[in-house]
Amino acid sequence: MGQRKKFDKAFKEQVVLRILAEESTVADAAKELDVHYTTVRDW
Repeated sequence: MGQRKKFDKAFKEQVVLRILAEESTVADAAKELDVHYTTVRDW
């Protein structure tokens, strides 16, 4: 099994702000970060 990715709080906030500002969708952000959709959605 691979290593679990860890993202700090500031990084998560930046991603969420991009989504809320409609610069990106949850699906697009997840694809760019190479993480599962639900991971980004839960942030």
